Amino acid sequence: MVRNSRDTILVRVGADFARVLFAGARFAGVLFAAALFAGALLAGVVLAGVVLAGALFAAGFLVGVFFTVASMEVG
Repeated sequence: MVRNSRDTILVRVGADFARVLFAGARFAGVLFAAALFAGALLAGVVLAGVVLAGALFAAGFLVGVFFTVASMEVG
């Protein structure tokens, strides 16, 4: 079957439209994956900061208790 020029143009336009749709979907997928990765990275940094702050607080608390008890022993 030989297509006329109008059918050929419609097929090409349809193919171009499908190509644009697939490219947009691929771009949206990459953007979504990047957003998920950035969110996970931020959550990891926040969690590490909370753990570090807790460790520093615990260490300071223990040092304070140690010096308090030590000053009671000396006095």
